[in-house]
Parts: sequence; C-alpha cells; structure tokens
Amino acid sequence: MSIDRLFKDQVRFTDKIINDLSVNVSKTELIKEYLLSLHDELSEILHCTNWKWHREDYGSDIDYENLYVELIDTQKFLWGLMHICGMDINKFEEVYDKKSKIVEERLMKLKGKQ
Repeated sequence: MSIDRLFKDQVRFTDKIINDLSVNVSKTELIKEYLLSLHDELSEILHCTNWKWHREDYGSDIDYENLYVELIDTQKFLWGLMHICGMDINKFEEVYDKKSKIVEERLMKLKGKQ
C-alpha cells in the first residue's frame, strides 16, 4: 500500500462527500468544518491515553486499538483538508521535503550550540 494510493482514495472520498451531500458552502466554511473535525479527532486520541494526572487510572494502559482508529480518522480529515486547500500528493511531497530540510537544519544548529 502506498501513501499515494491512500491519499488519492481520500481525495475521492472527500469529493464524494462534498458532491453527494450537495455541500454548498464557501471554501472558508469547509476549511473551518474540517479543522473542527480534526480538533475533535485529536481530542479523541488524547482520551485513549489516560492522561489526566489526578485520576486513579493515570498512566494506565493505552487503548491502542482505539488510538489507531482515531489516528486514521485524524489522517483522513487532514488529507481531506489538504485536498480542499488544493494540495495534491506532488505538492505535499514538495512542501514536506522543503519543510523537513528546514527542520533538520534547525536541529543541526541546535546540536552545534550544545
């Protein structure tokens, strides 16, 4: 399974949702809805981790089965958002590589200062 195939599958699904449900809102509104959905999915990931330090179950076993599902939900919304914003897989790769280079350079400078 390639990232390219998965990304294209999500693009197809995102288009299907927008077209089949006759979503007739501005791009700004659609972006906002996807961001709110992403926020909600990220919260669901957090809830899989027993993160509340004041609770009896703090630090107990993570529900990995549910965590994986929530990570996929998050990824699907993220890829849908990228598509809505006009980012295809080629643009994703281009920006990813450029940003990764910047982050690597920052890390090397930081390591040099230590």
